[in-house]
Amino acid sequence: MDITSVRDEDFIPVTVHYADRDGEIGYYLPNEDHRWYWFPFLHPSESLLFKTFDGLPGEHHWSCPHAAFTAPNSPEELAGRRTSIEFRILLAFERNSRGAA
Repeated sequence: MDITSVRDEDFIPVTVHYADRDGEIGYYLPNEDHRWYWFPFLHPSESLLFKTFDGLPGEHHWSCPHAAFTAPNSPEELAGRRTSIEFRILLAFERNSRGAA
């Protein structure tokens, strides 16, 4: 989804209770203004990268809304060959004297 099409009030934070801690995930309310993108011809050797956080002032600090569905127009040779793997990486940069990272 194009995060710029998501309004603040579309995001609903939800607390998840684990045995040793509490965490938070988010749900997004449906909105006709949301702009979704899909990739029916994405090959198993290709990847998508979602920016899920940005600490810069003025940037949205939300996750990237995403979903999975069966695309009827996907090529048959790709059916069932895609795999979803999630991993998270945090990069932190010190600002220099001019304020740039």
